[in-house]
Amino acid sequence: MAKNYKQPGDVLEFTAPVGGVESGGGYVIGNMFVVATHDADAGDPFQGQITGVWELPKTASQTYVAGDALYWDADPGALTETNGAGPFIGCAARDAASADTVAEVRLNGVAILEDIISS
Repeated sequence: MAKNYKQPGDVLEFTAPVGGVESGGGYVIGNMFVVATHDADAGDPFQGQITGVWELPKTASQTYVAGDALYWDADPGALTETNGAGPFIGCAARDAASADTVAEVRLNGVAILEDIISS
């Protein structure tokens, strides 16, 4: 193995933002969307998963088909299919009906490009 290899990179350590983080909650940290793996108070370190399939709250009345692009609307903290409502974070992993309160998203695990381009 190469001597400069550090880790797979699916889980990274971050500093919890103002308000802290809750296990299983979605957060934009810098230019990445992460799902907290445990609770942490503001300023404390926490582990954030940047890949994988996660069940997260979704915008009421929206219907998703597997493969649909999904974005993160930080307020109210929910998935949305509305481009521009927040950063693109991945694609629907399976269909979700309008009555569903959660949906499965396959996180893209890459930097949020619109934030990089605008800075």
